[in-house]
Amino acid sequence: MTDDGVRVVGAPASSPASTTNEPGLWHRWRLWILAVIAAAGMLGTIGFGIAWAELQSRNSDQTAAQSVANRFLNLLTNFDAKTVDSDFNQIDAMGTGQFAQQAKVFFNSRIRSQLQAAQASTRGQIRYLYLQSFGNDQASFYGLVDQTYANSASKGPAADELRLVVDLTKANGQWKVSAVTDLGSAPVSVSPPSTTP
Repeated sequence: MTDDGVRVVGAPASSPASTTNEPGLWHRWRLWILAVIAAAGMLGTIGFGIAWAELQSRNSDQTAAQSVANRFLNLLTNFDAKTVDSDFNQIDAMGTGQFAQQAKVFFNSRIRSQLQAAQASTRGQIRYLYLQSFGNDQASFYGLVDQTYANSASKGPAADELRLVVDLTKANGQWKVSAVTDLGSAPVSVSPPSTTP
């Protein structure tokens, strides 16, 4: 300040000792704040990367499980006398746990021979395949399949809608069918093909 009470611009407001320390202290604080922001940004990026990788892995695993459920339903509902052995062998290979035991009984050689002798055939088309649950190496899908079937004793093809729940378990890195629940079927009338041009 001058003698007349006017403050001189640029004059130190405090003692020379404190003025010397303030710019260095502010500079260190600024560097520290920038370092914290940079570290937080890196942690956020790493966290996002890990979460994204886990989501991609989960989506990929879910897709693989759905592919197995889809293949299983197609094998189960599409066969004839010529393909029954190979189709049922593939179904057997897809099983684990409770379903593997049931498949050995249900798809045995006697049943196969009966289907072959009866010239049985079936054609199924998956209308819906919904994921019901997924996690901890377990997956469950609800499937609705339109099926048409016939044999040598039938007057013509019959049709129904199969409603199934297919449970899968991941065993040794592969999705396997662990249980199949039949929720019942609804008969559908099938009209004979038209003979008029």
